[in-house]
Parts: sequence; C-alpha cells; structure tokens
Amino acid sequence: TYRWCLTRGEAVRDAQRQPIRMLGSLTDITAHKQAEETSKDLRRHLELQIAEMPFGYIVWNAEFRIASWNPAAERIFGYTAEEAIGQHGSLLLPEALHSQIAEIWNRLLAGDQTAHSVSENLTKDGRHIICQWTNTPLRIGTGPIICAFSMVADITAQKQSEAVLAAVHEQIRQMQKMEALGQLAGGIAHDFNNLLAAILGNAELTHAKLATDHPAQPNLARILEASDRASQLVQQILAFTHQQPAHRTVQSVGPVLVEAGALLRATLPAGIVFTVTVDAATPPVLADASQLHQVLMNLCTNAWHAIGDRPGTIAVTLAPVMCTQPLLGFQTTLPPGRYVHLSVRDTGHGMDPETVQRIFEPFFTTKPVGQGTGLGLSVVYGIVERHDGVLLVESQLGQGTTMHLYFPAVEALAPADAQPVPLEGRGRHLLLLDDEVLLVEVGQAKLEARGYRVTGCTSPTEAVNAVRADPGGFDGVVTDYNMPEQSGLDVARALAQIRADLPVVLVSGYLSPTVQAEALAAGVAALLPKPVKASQLAITLARLFDAPPQAEAATRERP
Repeated sequence: TYRWCLTRGEAVRDAQRQPIRMLGSLTDITAHKQAEETSKDLRRHLELQIAEMPFGYIVWNAEFRIASWNPAAERIFGYTAEEAIGQHGSLLLPEALHSQIAEIWNRLLAGDQTAHSVSENLTKDGRHIICQWTNTPLRIGTGPIICAFSMVADITAQKQSEAVLAAVHEQIRQMQKMEALGQLAGGIAHDFNNLLAAILGNAELTHAKLATDHPAQPNLARILEASDRASQLVQQILAFTHQQPAHRTVQSVGPVLVEAGALLRATLPAGIVFTVTVDAATPPVLADASQLHQVLMNLCTNAWHAIGDRPGTIAVTLAPVMCTQPLLGFQTTLPPGRYVHLSVRDTGHGMDPETVQRIFEPFFTTKPVGQGTGLGLSVVYGIVERHDGVLLVESQLGQGTTMHLYFPAVEALAPADAQPVPLEGRGRHLLLLDDEVLLVEVGQAKLEARGYRVTGCTSPTEAVNAVRADPGGFDGVVTDYNMPEQSGLDVARALAQIRADLPVVLVSGYLSPTVQAEALAAGVAALLPKPVKASQLAITLARLFDAPPQAEAATRERP
C-alpha cells in the first residue's frame, strides 16, 4: 500500500565532513492528507451549491463591503461579481436610504443570530425593487464579528400581487358598501318620491284650477320646478348607487360641466383657481350625462392631488374642433371629423413618459398607500371608450398635465313639433293602485279632471279582487311598484291571468334593469318614473289607448 509520510532528517558526517548516513524521522500523515482532500471537495461542493442557489448569496467584510457575490445576486441586482466585489453596501440602496447605512450595518452586526428583514433596494439599471434579506453575522469565539452572510430574494412581484389583491379586496368592500347604500337609497327614494308625488300632484291641481293670471301662479311654477329638480336628484342618487348602465341621449355637454363645476368649486382648496370655459358653439354629443359628470369629477380630483398643498390652477374648457387627421389616443384611433373637445389642464407636478404609459392601467397609482386605489383614470378611460371617444395625455415633469378628451359630435335635434293635446279620458275606467292614501286621492283628482273614471285602491289584494269581480269593467290599470303586500309587478302578473289584454302602467322611483326586463316579460304596457306629472301620465295613457275620438265613438259605447 501507499502512504503519505512527512520525513525530517540530517546527514551524519565523519571527521572529514563527509556524509556517511542519514539520521531522522518519518511520520505517517495519510489521515491528514485525506482530511485535506475531503475539505477541498467540500469547499468545491459548497462553491457549486452557492453558485446554483436561487437566492442571492452575499458575504460582507467588517467594513460593509462585498467579499463574495453569487450568480443569483447578479441576476437580482444586475452587477457581475467583478463589478460588485469590493463595493460598499450603499451600492444596493436608493439614495434616500444612504443616511441610514450606518444604522443598517450596525443593526446587522448587533445580532448574534440570523435576522430577517424586508427593504427597498436599487438595481444597476436604476430600478427600485423590494428584497427580503436573511442576515447571519460570523464571529470567532467571543471575538468581534469578522464578516456577515446574507441571503436575498427579490419579492417585488409578490408585493405587487399583494397590493393588487388588497386593491381588489378594497374594491369588493366598496362595491358591498355601494350595494348597501343602494338598498338604503331605494327605500328612502320610495318614501321621498311619495312625498314629491303628493306635492307635485296638489300643485298641478291648484295650477289647473287657478286662472293663468292669478298671483299664485308664479309660486306654483316654482313649486313644480323644485319638485322636478328633487325628482332628478333622487334619480341621480339611485343611478349612482345601483351602477345603472349608460343611458346615452343627444345632449349638450356644457350644462353637465357647469353643474359639476359648481360642485367642484365648493370642495377644492382656496389656493386652487378653478375655471370652466364653454364655447357656446359646441355641438351636442351622444352621451350619458351622469357618466360625463363622473369623468370630470375624477379628472379634476386627480388634478387637485397633483397640485397638492401648493397654489395652482385647474382649467376646464369645452369647444368644437374639426380634425383633418386621425386622432391617435391611448389604444384608440378615431377618423378625421367633427368632434367636441373637452380638456382639463392643471399646474401640478406632471408625469414622466413611463408613468403616462401606465396611468390607465387598473390599480396603477403614484399616490402613497391609502391615498388612491388606482381605479379613477381606468374608469375615465372606460367611459370615454364606451362613448366612442378618445383620450390623449400631455404631461411633463414640473410643468403640469392636460387631459384631452374628444367625443364625436352629432347633429342637434330638430325642434320638436308642438306636442298634441293628449286625448281626454272620455269616460274610460281606470284602476289606480298605491299604498299611500294621499297619492291615490291626488291621482284620482288629476285623472278625473281629464275625463277618466277612477277607482282607487290602497291594497294589491283589493285591486286584484276588483278586476276579478268585473274583468271587462276596466280599461287600464296604473299601479305603484313598491308596496308592502305585493309589488306592482306581482299585481300585473295576477291581472294578466284574469285578463291578458288589460294594459298596466307601472310607476316607481327606481326600477332596476332586471325588474324592467321582468316587467316587459309580464306584459306591462308602460314604465313611468315617480313622481309622475299629470301631463306625462295622460300622454302615456293616450298612446296606450291610441284611438281618436271619432274611431272610439264608433267602436266603443260607454253607458
């Protein structure tokens, strides 16, 4: 066998100093050499394991400089081992954290065992990332720490996913609150609309009884106008809380801006100068007024946040424009043509090109945590897109931002011909159903004043029994939707079983799209918002009966 030996010796010399033999020792060091080889193998294995680690592995010397750097660390931070080794730990920290370097290093050295932390770090290409660190100091015996080992993982994507998930959860909570608010608003609107209907009905009756030059007529006109505005306000609240789909009509944008501007002026800080400029020549557009209102509120709120606590200006302008070239917007292109141009300009901090490219992404926000969900501009973009429009952004850091919105112009509606006088009731027999006695009395008086015979009921059961007792005795039914015993839709279904051709008019302060579809499927002839003007109800009834007086006299005789 072969052994590893360590030999020591010297020559034994004679009187003439010539070597005659060797004197020395031989030590078997085979075990030591085997241990040495094993140590080398372990070192090579350890180096291979460190190189193949999915986590960054960094060794820091006592001066907080990089002594070792594996490939994973290179992938995370972008520096090669040659670039990183010897560099100070500040290389991996954003400038804002440089003042805390001594504290970070002392905190790492103060521990006698492994410590975990999460921090913001900086890559070679200037990106800010979130990293999770596992740090272990190394000391010999009870002596000072001679170095520290760190394992690091880039958890930026995980943190972003957590932020998105939190934003989604917040959105769900907001939706749940909106749903609850919608249910509450629906209940309040029912009672409020009943009060409005009573006010409106009595005002209409008084208006009809008094001479046109009576001194009270102007006051009645104000009551009717205020009732209309109150009814529209309730409809806006319900539309917002129930998230109704867009109901686009041909209309001018100017009045929407003026109304939203009045609300914004009351909420913006005194240091912000807010102006709304509307060109009177601006053509109408096909739009949902409530959604345009939401667009302006979101854009102006963003402008306000961009200005912050400093004095600034928010300028809203509306004007017609003729585009001779295609409009290239965010993921949308519109052909040349005539457009309505709405712009919102602010003197805020502005945005860099990279931020501009992302502002319409859902959940993207540049605001601190807790000050924004990142949904505002994505909602604006969705509304503009649904209105066949385009959105352009003009912004520079330190120079403010201007949002340009373009909507296709449409031809103004031709003036409507004078509305024909609604046909009088001519003795037709109506069943009027409402759970409020006052509304039944007012409605009965209004309809009888137009020549109808009216049977009033305050109970769904009473109304259904009345028709069942005399199916051919009624020409039509007007019923409220929201009632304690049964809904107006339930009444319509029950009446359809008794007499399928009996026209039913359903009245309500709010009817969801689902209920509207069910009403049409049940054969309801017309849906009217509550409170209903006498003229509106008379026109609807006339259209349902659709029989001129001459034809009616020839086809139907009434006792």
